[in-house]
Amino acid sequence: MNDSRIAEGISIYTTSLVFLFNMSRFFYELVRYGKENEKK
Repeated sequence: MNDSRIAEGISIYTTSLVFLFNMSRFFYELVRYGKENEKK
């Protein structure tokens, strides 16, 4: 296995991790916003 393929795999892995993190944070904000609206 050559280095360029390993580096490519790592970058794809990191990108997907960041994407998942952003999505989960977005859903967390969405749920929190919905709960605040229910209280009013």
